[in-house]
Amino acid sequence: MIRPLLIKEVKDTLRDPRILVPFILSALIMPVVALVIMVPMRTAVQEAVQMTQNIGVLNLDNGYYSRLLLEWLSRKGYTITYLEKGGNNIYSEASAKGLKLILVIPNSFSSSIENKKPLNVTLIAIVDEISFTSGIQTGRLLGSLKSFYLELLANNSGINPQLLQNPVESVPQTYISSKKLFLPADPVSLFGLVMAALFIPIIVMSIAMVVMQMSATSMAVENEEKTLETLLTMPVPARDILTAKLLGMFLVSLLGSLFEMIGIGLYFLIVLTSFPTEPQITAQQAAPPYSPAAIDLLPSGSLVLLVPSLLISLFFAAALGVVIGALSKDVRIANTILGPLSMLIFLPGYFVIFAPSQMLGPVVKAILYIFPLTQPTILAKDIVASVPPAQTPLYLVLSIILTILLVYLTSHILSLETLSRIQSAVEQVTAKLRKKRTSV
Repeated sequence: MIRPLLIKEVKDTLRDPRILVPFILSALIMPVVALVIMVPMRTAVQEAVQMTQNIGVLNLDNGYYSRLLLEWLSRKGYTITYLEKGGNNIYSEASAKGLKLILVIPNSFSSSIENKKPLNVTLIAIVDEISFTSGIQTGRLLGSLKSFYLELLANNSGINPQLLQNPVESVPQTYISSKKLFLPADPVSLFGLVMAALFIPIIVMSIAMVVMQMSATSMAVENEEKTLETLLTMPVPARDILTAKLLGMFLVSLLGSLFEMIGIGLYFLIVLTSFPTEPQITAQQAAPPYSPAAIDLLPSGSLVLLVPSLLISLFFAAALGVVIGALSKDVRIANTILGPLSMLIFLPGYFVIFAPSQMLGPVVKAILYIFPLTQPTILAKDIVASVPPAQTPLYLVLSIILTILLVYLTSHILSLETLSRIQSAVEQVTAKLRKKRTSV
């Protein structure tokens, strides 16, 4: 009896534009968001870099080394415009000449080099507003000044300039005690892979929220149109009705999740291919590269556990959405309930991502592993950063049992009398919540 109900549920869900439209819109919006972010970002970085090549110079030293510096900067591709005014007039003069960066060379510049003292120069950035490109203007020129001084020191002492610029060559090594794994890589580069791996559960959390909203909306629509009441009057067990709806929602949510994953994939593709790279940004601002050894952090055996965990999480979200929709008389009430419940997904997930393992005792860790909405997050983190507990397969089974228990309990209250009574209570509570929000 479940099969015809399941087919009906899938067809009804696919025909309702309110169900799949959010997934499709998300898939379309994500690439647009990436373009909206990256196009102006790339343009701003390119303009900032071009502006750093044109510098205004107020030379108060006029000594041998200051002239040598300006000749050296010219050979490095800088276009130098000499400024004559000092004080506050220097800003208006530079602005009138279209300059965005000013180098003030003090009268002690040459004597500082002769006495091998630190240089004391002033770099003035002229910006229309503070933005993420503001540091590029002074950062590149400051790096050039350091290179100039190091070359002078090296030439005067007979030392290779590369030795002064990089006096220590270290071999990065990391030993992960929990994995009993030795890697010839820096922990910073390994942490980059950990954060990249955590994008998977973060994406799943977002999709689970959409799945929950989709399921609740679909079920609440049935309440609004009284089709659920019609089904409950038929000689069909309430358990079969609920199971068919849940499986139908889950199947449609997998299809919708595919759209969402395509949109997210396009988002990261645009971001990664459009992000400014050297020589557009300084080495200090560039993100540390991932080490090839970091791939050893991913044991293939543990990765197999992540797939069922993700499916269980989505299935639980669909089940929870069906329960919320069944207990709501209309879509408005369902959406009111979904707001606070979304914290069940995001707050524990963010806690798992940023909390060190020492903060999680065995009891808390077991709860996070059993709860389907947090299980993919903590499992993905342990797969990469440490080692999943040996009880992980048991936790997966307990998560499935918890989901089945949720469906079972709901099927027992899915009768016209009980449902009507609970819906009335839920409606009163949500009405009070809306009243409080409007009064605030």
